[in-house]
Amino acid sequence: MSATAQRFIATERASVGIGETELIWPHHGSPAAFDAAAQAMYGCFAEPLTIDEFTEDLTAALGFAPGRAATTAFTFVSGLVRTGHLADVDAGPAHEAYRSYPPSASP
Repeated sequence: MSATAQRFIATERASVGIGETELIWPHHGSPAAFDAAAQAMYGCFAEPLTIDEFTEDLTAALGFAPGRAATTAFTFVSGLVRTGHLADVDAGPAHEAYRSYPPSASP
């Protein structure tokens, strides 16, 4: 299945707001700090979404040229899939070894 045909959804997570930044720990991935713009983009994945749909949203909402919107969408989605923030809807649960949810306390 091509990347544009896959549907992605935000994974389960713990989060905390710190000023204008939200620190998010995905259920089986790496923590990340999202600013307001990143939080808005990440929020698009509350429901399953294709890269093509996300590209159309960026074009309509931000006035991006279609090529720039596609590059932005693909880069953003690729990064969030690698860190565990997004998952393919059809993907099974992650192996227990990859789960660090919530994160361990600081020493």
